[in-house]
Amino acid sequence: MLLITGLKGKPVGKIASLLREESSTVADSLDVGSASVLAGIINKTSSAGGGLELLTTIRAGNLDDTFLNTFSSMLSGGKPSNDHMKAGNAMFSFLFGSKQDQLSKVITAATGLAKTSEPLLIRV
Repeated sequence: MLLITGLKGKPVGKIASLLREESSTVADSLDVGSASVLAGIINKTSSAGGGLELLTTIRAGNLDDTFLNTFSSMLSGGKPSNDHMKAGNAMFSFLFGSKQDQLSKVITAATGLAKTSEPLLIRV
């Protein structure tokens, strides 16, 4: 996926450093997480009104095309990071609802990511 390709290298290293994880573990977790998010999007948009709900959630979280341009500032902490995590939490909740914990377990089991790091990483 384009987003994951754009995150490889230095951004993954920055995320790994913030989480105190290995870069390879973070990269693997992003791969698994992005596939899960894509599946969640497909699931949501396959229902009546799901596409409109998804668009509304994206707009409410300011997750539009400017997101990738400002992503690196979000890794620096402070308000941009907090705003991004809040939007990520809303999107994650929208896509997975009561299955969030199950998805977290799958990601940590498949990649070796620490359980304390996963809630932060998946919402990125």
